[in-house]
Amino acid sequence: MKKITFVVAPGIPMAEAIALQTHVDEAGTDPDYTVVTNYEVKTVEIDDEEFLLTYAEGVPVAEVLALRAKIDRIKQGGVPPVIVVNYELETVLLPRV
Repeated sequence: MKKITFVVAPGIPMAEAIALQTHVDEAGTDPDYTVVTNYEVKTVEIDDEEFLLTYAEGVPVAEVLALRAKIDRIKQGGVPPVIVVNYELETVLLPRV
């Protein structure tokens, strides 16, 4: 069972979200690396076995589909299990039945 971590930084520009993803990925491989931001950031962690119901109000469908594709790639393996998003992400975790 894998953990998937969402780094949620609402309202930051896409270029900053990409840079934040790079920094978070590097922090995941280097224990001495620390990420410091000057904006609000929260994390949400789930088990890949849990059902994720995501509410992303106002986010274009293309971005939601891209998020789903990232989650699927993480579940397949070989990709760092961290996703940075620049919108508010509300999640509901439900056990799989």
